[in-house]
Amino acid sequence: MSENIYLVIKLSDHKDGKIDPLPFGDYDALKKRAEGQWRLTLKTMARSDKALALYHGKVVAEYLISDEFKLNRENGRITLHLIDPKKKDPTFKSKYVGRTLDYPTSNPITVLNTKDIKYKD
Repeated sequence: MSENIYLVIKLSDHKDGKIDPLPFGDYDALKKRAEGQWRLTLKTMARSDKALALYHGKVVAEYLISDEFKLNRENGRITLHLIDPKKKDPTFKSKYVGRTLDYPTSNPITVLNTKDIKYKD
C-alpha cells in the first residue's frame, strides 16, 4: 500500500432514486454512509489504507481503511470498515477536510495519488 494513495468516496444525497440527505451532524452516521456498499475490486481497494469522503467535491471526512471488510457475494459489492484517524493518533488533523477538490470523475469510488490533487479553493 502506498501512503500517497487515497480511496476517494464521492457521497451523494440521493439513494434509490430518492433524496436522502447526508447526516453531516452525526459522525457515526456519516461514516456508515461512506462505508456504503461499493462496486470495487480488491485490487483497487488494496492500493490504499486511507480514504477521503467527498460531497460535491468538498472533503467532508478522512478515514483509515481497516483490513476488514464485508463482501456481498450476491451483488459483488464491498462494505468498507472505516476508522477515525484520531483513534490511532489523537493529535491527527486532516489537511484535506474542508477543502474543495478539482476532481471531475463520475465514478463514485476511485483512487487518487496525493501528487495529483488539485484544489478549487
